[in-house]
Amino acid sequence: MDEPLDKTTILNRLQAERACFEATLAQIGEAQMTEAHVLGEWTVKDILAHVTAWEHQLLHWFGMAAQGQPLDMPAPGTWSGYIERFNAHTYADNHARSLADVRAEFAHVYQQLVSELQALPEDPADQLWSVWLDGQPPWGFVATYYEHYQEHGRHIQKWLNRSG
Repeated sequence: MDEPLDKTTILNRLQAERACFEATLAQIGEAQMTEAHVLGEWTVKDILAHVTAWEHQLLHWFGMAAQGQPLDMPAPGTWSGYIERFNAHTYADNHARSLADVRAEFAHVYQQLVSELQALPEDPADQLWSVWLDGQPPWGFVATYYEHYQEHGRHIQKWLNRSG
């Protein structure tokens, strides 16, 4: 049975999955975060920058909605290309950054996201949601963000298991 898609459930699940993701990260030494290739050419640091960039993008979309602006989301059927370009751009922009900078932003943007989610209206009739693609609160869309923690947590755990 699917869980309800309401703000409280989504926020609780996001926080729980983030805690699991961070528990996986806690198993990794500093040197391993920048030297080992976990997912193709991506290091753990690159994965952190990737996750952060997507959270930052969600904050951008929330900001547009708060201003009543139409969201600059990809059109249906174009998400795959958008995701590929976004990920490549994120990797290029962040790969040379220091681990300390990436980790600080990883923590900061997540705190911003949680604060923003807590402040969002839960009522589907709230005017804020009129600019979302389906005119409803984006809880199902936000769920993809905790699924992102699961996905990359699995990649990192698999890499940890291989490296012994």
